[in-house]
Amino acid sequence: MAAPPTIKEIAKRANVSIGTVDRVIHKRGKVSKKNQKLIEDIMSELNYTPNVNGRNLSLNKTYKIALLIPEEIDDGYWSAPLEGVKKAQNIFRSSNLAVHYYLYKKDVEESFQEKSNKILNDDCDGVIMAPQLYNEANLFLRKCAERSLPFVLIDFNLSDMEPLTYIGQNAFQSGRLAGELLSLGKNESSTFLVMNITGKGDKNVIFRRRIEGFQSYLNEKLKDFKVEVFSIFAGDIALKQKINEKIQKVIPDLSAIFITNSKSYLIADCLPQNESIRVLGYDLLMKNRALLKDGKIQMLIHQRPIDQGYMAVECMYQYLVTKQKPPEEIVIPLDIVTPENAMFY
Repeated sequence: MAAPPTIKEIAKRANVSIGTVDRVIHKRGKVSKKNQKLIEDIMSELNYTPNVNGRNLSLNKTYKIALLIPEEIDDGYWSAPLEGVKKAQNIFRSSNLAVHYYLYKKDVEESFQEKSNKILNDDCDGVIMAPQLYNEANLFLRKCAERSLPFVLIDFNLSDMEPLTYIGQNAFQSGRLAGELLSLGKNESSTFLVMNITGKGDKNVIFRRRIEGFQSYLNEKLKDFKVEVFSIFAGDIALKQKINEKIQKVIPDLSAIFITNSKSYLIADCLPQNESIRVLGYDLLMKNRALLKDGKIQMLIHQRPIDQGYMAVECMYQYLVTKQKPPEEIVIPLDIVTPENAMFY
């Protein structure tokens, strides 16, 4: 038996937002005559029947959604999902959904604990979070599960915690993609340097999954190659000196450098000016765009963090307000950005 049609499916067919479909169904707010007819025709075609009783109950309250992500520092990454959340919040503001921000100091366990405890004390109806601090995130999510508090994960998945949905890339597969891109045309005796520039305590398992994927691809495709993993704390006062020393040590045989996160810009001055050495990193931060433009790195894997933030709010709306369960996983495509297509992002 086919699953009943959802608001999301109607919105996708009509090429409009879920909020627009919701306004047509419940006859509130302004919708163009063209879109209204299109949506009504699709609803008729799909035999869609709105859950009026559930909707009426939902209208009696405003749902409070907690956003738990690191506060913005100097690289610009976390401002992107926040931008997506704010965009969605504006769209769903009239749909009984309010997002409250609980931004913690990145890599500071005490700050995360303070904000997560506040969420539990503030009687929230749902949580959107990026599980950057692995141990602390697991502890908090177990408390959410005990209270039947639904949560959406972005950036990295902790599937054993059973989130309402996960929105982000497959970390292992993105590492395999990096392996493919950096090994193309390389000989069997190539040396690959993995630069793992970590936060405090290296508790972000997403980097390790990317490295595992990278090595997995090379193991299948090459022989007699060498992978050197160099991990260093981003706040190390001798960061550039130590990276320079490492690169110089391996450079006679160096074929490529894989930077496992968005911090390519931190080592821009250390990257070798050698066209035969490919460099790949993550994320379209302005500083990383400049590296692409200047030819210091050749490729970035883009994670669409704005889309992640937007879709997380959309899934919470779908679950709490329209009483429809979102898919268990929304996998963000692995976008490959080079100097030739960066202007389109």
